[in-house]
Amino acid sequence: MKSITKSIFVSAAALMAFSFDAAAQCANYTYYPVNQAIGWESSDNYEVINLDAATLTDASLYPRTGATDGKSDNLNYTGGPDNTLKAPTGTGVITLPLMDFEAGTGYVPSGYNYDINFVRCVFAPDHYGSALTKDDWGELPSGKDDACTINDNTCLIGNVYGKQGFIELSRQIAPEGQEVNALCGYIQLDNLHGVEKIQWSYSSTSWKRGVICEVRYGGEGEEWLPNRIIPSDVNAYATFSEQGYEFEELINADDPDVYDVPVSVRFRIFDCDTITFAHEKDLDPSERSPAYYYKPTSSLQSVRIHQIKVFSALKGSEMAAYMDPTGIKDQSANTFTIEKLGNTIMTSTECNIEIYDVQGQLIKKTKGNSIGTWEFSRGLYIVKATTIDGKETQNVKMPIGY
Repeated sequence: MKSITKSIFVSAAALMAFSFDAAAQCANYTYYPVNQAIGWESSDNYEVINLDAATLTDASLYPRTGATDGKSDNLNYTGGPDNTLKAPTGTGVITLPLMDFEAGTGYVPSGYNYDINFVRCVFAPDHYGSALTKDDWGELPSGKDDACTINDNTCLIGNVYGKQGFIELSRQIAPEGQEVNALCGYIQLDNLHGVEKIQWSYSSTSWKRGVICEVRYGGEGEEWLPNRIIPSDVNAYATFSEQGYEFEELINADDPDVYDVPVSVRFRIFDCDTITFAHEKDLDPSERSPAYYYKPTSSLQSVRIHQIKVFSALKGSEMAAYMDPTGIKDQSANTFTIEKLGNTIMTSTECNIEIYDVQGQLIKKTKGNSIGTWEFSRGLYIVKATTIDGKETQNVKMPIGY
């Protein structure tokens, strides 16, 4: 047994409860919290990665949303037709440990870290989903005039409702001449190995908001394939997106014969015309229309990712052996290194990190193994990192803001 699996009885009971509620309250809709029925976290394989937005509290690493609570998003709708931001989004990495499993102990860090890329996102680790927040504020939820679509948790209870923390993907309108999603955000996990499945949850600031999960088999240059589309213009899944969903993507790359094939997963806003193009999901890529991914209007969606879990037939230390060395960090080395990943400076061990301009003025400092630089002006800077024990120091000149 590679991990603790939820009991068959609990899963079966949840499935029966779901079936009854759906039939009783929402017969004409397809809302269901998928992983509540099958058992959130359930797998016979290893949970090697657990991205929980509630734990991403370091404001120097993760730009915070300008919304004061979970009932509104990061856009300032009074700022004109371009939907100006209340707080700037950021691009960088979320560094998490790859996990091993030890009998009698459970999950422990493998000694290897893994970087998850986020692009044009803001973070709200202490906020809750908008339906719950609206209840707290005594406001009417979306869908209030239709008992079958009301998003106040009276239809079906999902794991996202009441779950603290989310990462909000930017949905700004692109400048004229650029692709519609040019300013939209996404979260991307690259070059995973031995993956059985991915579990993830999302919500939005209003009902009928869509998201797409894409999978790429093979390395850079291979095509991204839509694995799940949550429509934004139909009453299929996105009707209840304010309340939240949990989904499971079966990747089925856990056969030893394909361990060496890297698998990447990406989550982004579903910003195309679902009524016109959703049926093209099952077509060969060469047969899809050019507008498959793009919707030629300014009506985009705000999407919030709450949690992402990766289950693999490989333990974290085993997966690391298959990975490109640039995608992981061996934490067992005696010396430490400094590197720039997007708008984040990373060190291989906990250090006192200081950043100076070329005139020698201290600009920013922190204690840890990373420091964010998205607020920096473009130019050359000196990064000084000293181990906590003070025995080793490195000074590196590097371009920031490029």
